Order: sequence, then structure tokens, then C-alpha cells
Amino acid sequence: METLNEHEHSPVILLAAMTSRKTDRIYPFEALIEPPEGGLSQRSKVLMMQLRALDKKRVVGRLGSVSPPVMNRVDDATALPGLPGRLRLHGGQARRIL
Repeated sequence: METLNEHEHSPVILLAAMTSRKTDRIYPFEALIEPPEGGLSQRSKVLMMQLRALDKKRVVGRLGSVSPPVMNRVDDATALPGLPGRLRLHGGQARRIL
């Protein structure tokens, strides 16, 4: 599957929601991120079931990035049962958007 890097000319990007709530249980379609990874101050999880498309013009800055092992966990959370392939996100770098 193609990466987001291959769509640098696209006017939109895909974002996954994150939360610091209910991190005691992580489902297969979620990825846990422990602080201080990515500049986080609280234990958080990426919610791959909540993908959104956002116009790049709305991106106002970069807040942090995660290590390749953490990004691999996020990539693994996209491999949902019943769906072929998986989404590969930003070539090993996650970006949080304001």
C-alpha cells in the first residue's frame, strides 16, 4: 500500500485521533504511546478507527514525532481483520497536528 509521503502533492492528509482516556485497555485497532514519546505528557493511544481527512491548509504546526518502533505499532493497528493490506503512515514518522 502507498505511504502518505507518496501523496505530498495531495491537498489533504489523513489523521488518526488520539486520547489519554481509557488507556488501561488497548484494542487491536489502537496503539499505545507512553510518555515522553512524541512529546506526550500522559499515557495515550492512537485510535485508528477514527481516521479523518484534513486539508493541509489547516495544519498549523508540528508537535512531536514518535520512534520507528512506536510507529510500527501504529501501522500494526491498521491491519484490521477482514480488510486486505494495511495503511502505512508517513514512512515511520508520526506527526501530531494542532
